[in-house]
Amino acid sequence: MGLMRKYAHIFLCGLLLAACTAVPQPQEELGAVLFTAGSEDPATTKAGVPYMARGSRFVCAMYYQASQGLDGVVTSTFQVDNEVGNAVGTPSFYWHNRLTHAFVALADYNNLDSCPAWDASYDLTRGARTSMSEQPDPILALTLARPAGSLPEANRVRLYFRHQLSQIQVNLKAGDDNSARLEARQIDGVELLGVSEEAYVPTELSADGTLEAPSARPVKLDDYSDAHLRENKWGTSFPLFEMEEPAMGYLKSFHAIAFGRLSALRITWHEEEGNKVVHVSTFELPEQNESHVNIRDLRSGMRYVYDLEIRRGMLAVIRAEIKPWQQKEELVYGADGTITN
Repeated sequence: MGLMRKYAHIFLCGLLLAACTAVPQPQEELGAVLFTAGSEDPATTKAGVPYMARGSRFVCAMYYQASQGLDGVVTSTFQVDNEVGNAVGTPSFYWHNRLTHAFVALADYNNLDSCPAWDASYDLTRGARTSMSEQPDPILALTLARPAGSLPEANRVRLYFRHQLSQIQVNLKAGDDNSARLEARQIDGVELLGVSEEAYVPTELSADGTLEAPSARPVKLDDYSDAHLRENKWGTSFPLFEMEEPAMGYLKSFHAIAFGRLSALRITWHEEEGNKVVHVSTFELPEQNESHVNIRDLRSGMRYVYDLEIRRGMLAVIRAEIKPWQQKEELVYGADGTITN
């Protein structure tokens, strides 16, 4: 199911994920658990905490250790009720003791008005969707905390959510060799080849205090005909969504949420003169980039940006960049087309 994510080297030993016969009751004198929900840890952003918007919803599980040896987990739904990310639960959580508690929270960044299904898979096929904002975008927070202070406010739990899948962006322009004289209207589309059609985001904390990494359902080539595989030997194809505004210096830009293994990019464009030939060019990604980083296996929480030139009969990669995918952060391009933020 993927690599195991260690969290702060603290083990919540013996957690019973099934119902206990004598679950200890919370100690209300310790107060309710107060939450603040943000999109990123402020230590990693340039402009403070991008709090979740008022009305945003998420599901949260609280794992606790009991002084008498019994451990357990409770789950509730929460809604942000002000402008600084404070969230109220239905029902509320209460601290069970002054030992360490673990909190796992899940939301869908593209559908914050409703709570996502807990421990569910995500459909990554294009279907009838017309924009990236219609795709599932699971975000998850994992936090350890204990009520060390004397007042509830001093013990506020801060949930910093992060994207669990990947985002792909492709920017296109005509080649400098002028072999393909292009205008934006001649670029018909970009496809991701070989990516998975379903992803899974685990939310159940293991007894040793770890959480499994997101995983993708492998593509089964046996599901495709020989004729299909002659056109696309990687099986799956996902047409990217055209962005409203292209990146600076490019004719068109496309993007989408994806996961699994990205094997190739396929671009379709057409000529407007003569017999109006349609060109289909495929760029097969190498296993590693020049820095020996695996670029085919998409990593959770990362943004992949490919800048391509369309030349007659081929595609040329100007640059490929991998950056952390941060909430509400737009890429800023310099005059030479490089990303400056």
